[in-house]
Amino acid sequence: MDNKLEDFKEVLKIIGSKIRNSSLEFLKNLFKKVRIILTNSSRKIIKEVTAKGRIILGKTQKSILPRFKSIKYVSNKNILRASKSIKLHINSLKQYIIAKKLKVVISSTIIIVMAILAIGIYQGGNGYKLSFNGQELGLIKNEKVFAKVLDQVCKEVASSKGERISFDKEYSLEKVKIGKEKPLDEDHLKVAIYNNIDYKIKAAIIKVNGEEVVVLQNRDQAEKVLEELKAPYTDSKDNVVIKRIGFSDKVEIIEGEVKLDRLVSQEEALLYLQQGTDQLEQYEVVSGDNCWDISRSFGVNLRDMEAANPGKDLNRLYPGDVINLTMAKPFINVETIEEKIYTEKIPYKTTYKDDKSIYKGKQKVITAGKYGTREVKAEVAYINGSEVSRTILEEKILKEPTTQVIAKGTKPLPPPQGSGAFRRPASGRTGSYGRFGAPRPGGRKHAGIDIGNKRGTAIYAADGGTVTSYIGYRGGYGYIVEINHGRGYTTRYAHLSKILVSAGQRVAKGDLIGRMGSTGNSTGPHLHFEIRKNGTPLNPFRFIK
Repeated sequence: MDNKLEDFKEVLKIIGSKIRNSSLEFLKNLFKKVRIILTNSSRKIIKEVTAKGRIILGKTQKSILPRFKSIKYVSNKNILRASKSIKLHINSLKQYIIAKKLKVVISSTIIIVMAILAIGIYQGGNGYKLSFNGQELGLIKNEKVFAKVLDQVCKEVASSKGERISFDKEYSLEKVKIGKEKPLDEDHLKVAIYNNIDYKIKAAIIKVNGEEVVVLQNRDQAEKVLEELKAPYTDSKDNVVIKRIGFSDKVEIIEGEVKLDRLVSQEEALLYLQQGTDQLEQYEVVSGDNCWDISRSFGVNLRDMEAANPGKDLNRLYPGDVINLTMAKPFINVETIEEKIYTEKIPYKTTYKDDKSIYKGKQKVITAGKYGTREVKAEVAYINGSEVSRTILEEKILKEPTTQVIAKGTKPLPPPQGSGAFRRPASGRTGSYGRFGAPRPGGRKHAGIDIGNKRGTAIYAADGGTVTSYIGYRGGYGYIVEINHGRGYTTRYAHLSKILVSAGQRVAKGDLIGRMGSTGNSTGPHLHFEIRKNGTPLNPFRFIK
């Protein structure tokens, strides 16, 4: 029926054109003949007739044109109605002219009215307002022209982009009356369609757990990207067999139509899948934590930590504080199952035996423990290279461990105070320079006695007591031990090569506390020995032989 409407419009154009041309020619000849005989009154009547003709023409257009605009399809019945309406209005004009006794101009006036009517119908024809993919493009005269131009554009785009292209060709045509606005010609219509055409391409979509993540040109590219994700975990190692490598997530490749701007290269897809998305986790601060240590422990950038904890001073963290950590989470997790053979240490056991010769709280290793070794065959599961589980399949002992035996002291501890009777702390001799009170440079006097012997000679506690904190390296004394014997008495043992006790330790009279040396201000191996009462040096020879 649309074709019938177009045919009718063409008929109107042809008829209107013929009537217009013949009418103009007829009027030209007519007015040449009557120009002489027309009087002023005749000219007045002609003006009246012309005005009346315009009124009748307006009624005709109002009567006929809305029918053409409102009806969707034009039928013979519609055309017949329009013709009757035209004849009716022309007869009305004819009767008016006869009443005015202007027979001389009846024929010419009828022709003028018909010409004006035909021209009005022709010039006031219908067209279409075209909307394409949501954009209004303008007016067109013919739907067939639009279809032809659209087909041309689609073929040209498909030729340049590839055969896998499909188009979104949503359009609407609203029938309108064409006024002064000029309809689009084919060239301008083609440009408008080019600028607004939307198309999709058949592509391969990688979905992870049901979500579309990346789009590649074809399935081959998508499969290559997934293989490259696995590549870092496929390196061969000694005594390791990779039993399976895959994904712990549900990963699938589907084909579908997508917009061209969603396509990415293989390199971009791989990087995107590896980097993944940010995942927010929380961490509770414990004693000793600081923001730097937390940042390194979790591999989180400090600036990212600050951004994830707005308003919080990360330089002032206290136990129990909860902070946010933003960490990258890959879109796809690579899972590998490896079967590996390796050797590992077997821990040794430790047994204890009571020993009455050792003070309580003291121990002595009698037999040193030694690790054993075994060969293990295990199946190990990894996610993104990090071990998540291990199943032992076989074990083979290569060397049994040696049990460690330790003697545990049961001897009662010495009293914290001494007996008040001192013994000689080391074997050796004392020269005149090393006697108590011997002069020293600067007017000082020797505060103890020097007992000379070879390096490493045993040094014993002169009486029972408790080792004080005045122990270690002390300037001119070198390595020194001081023992508090109670009742204001202390003894000092200086220039040692080795200290065998510790601060706070209780010792008995005659216990080994160190080895003779020559540390500090010393000219050779010897022991500098002092006995003090309330801090005042006393002559040791008053107490020992």
